[in-house]
Amino acid sequence: MNKVDEKIPVILITEDDISNFLMIEVMIHQYVSASVLWAKDGHEAIEFCSKHPEIELVLMDIKLPLMSGLDATIAIKRMRPNLPIVAVTAYALLGDERKIREAGCNDYIAKPIRLPLFLETIGKYVPVKE
Repeated sequence: MNKVDEKIPVILITEDDISNFLMIEVMIHQYVSASVLWAKDGHEAIEFCSKHPEIELVLMDIKLPLMSGLDATIAIKRMRPNLPIVAVTAYALLGDERKIREAGCNDYIAKPIRLPLFLETIGKYVPVKE
């Protein structure tokens, strides 16, 4: 009998605040069968995406040190145009969604994160546990 090898998605969390990273990581491990990588700034996110083709989803904070999440998204989309990127941001003001989408983000989630919306949004890109 052959055992089916289930592929576990890899999610890159780009977040400079450790408490926000840990909260998102806990939600992922509780509701998604996935491995998690952590980039602390936009430069690291670009590097991870170039070196790890197994990454299937990027959760991108917008306000990051060294390089903004928008600039990192633009660079990642040049390399990997089909890689889904979801902005996770406290900057959900009028006009921000347009800027986020113009940079190449597929979706965005406003902080503070509400679990139902988080699961609905990432469920578009990776399987969520029922």
